[in-house]
Amino acid sequence: MYAIFVLGLLACQGFPWFGKNPDDPEESQGDDSSGTGGDNGDDSSGTSSGFCSKKLDSSTPGGPDCVTDTIACGQSIQGTTRGGSSVLNDDLYDSWFCGYPAPSGYDGSERVYILDLDGAYDIQVNLDSPCKEVDLLAIHFESERCPYENVPISECEAAWKDGSDHQMLYTDRAYRFFLVVESRSGDPTNFELSVDCTAL
Repeated sequence: MYAIFVLGLLACQGFPWFGKNPDDPEESQGDDSSGTGGDNGDDSSGTSSGFCSKKLDSSTPGGPDCVTDTIACGQSIQGTTRGGSSVLNDDLYDSWFCGYPAPSGYDGSERVYILDLDGAYDIQVNLDSPCKEVDLLAIHFESERCPYENVPISECEAAWKDGSDHQMLYTDRAYRFFLVVESRSGDPTNFELSVDCTAL
């Protein structure tokens, strides 16, 4: 009888052998796995929404021709297709065998950036497009103006997949790429373009 009384007393006092004591504040602060989460989480949808509504420079290309700007190794540019040129299209991409056949519908505005390399490099070009579908093209063309109809293009690499794109490029000498950000829907949208280079 005495043993039963002792065991009952221990249970009432919340010893761990008999479970948690609801009156212990330390034991009542466990993880609430069924909760909605706190403010410390990464709200990726909120981040995307903020970027997509961000007011970016929508002025017309400064040139020459359809070129918006230059971009260099290690640089990142946030831009918008709004206000871009409307020179390049899917017919031209097909004629240059840019990931042939190119998807149709590239009749809206594009942004074009010149990337100049001074020697041998491995290059990764990244296009982050969380708002609407845009695609990335890298066209080798040694000129100040944009490629145009009937001009011979020796290299045209394209990334058509849905979502963000990246393109791996290689040079063994001084080289110029025209990096094209194309909106598949034609609707204006924001994007981020970046270039990483490794000298060989």
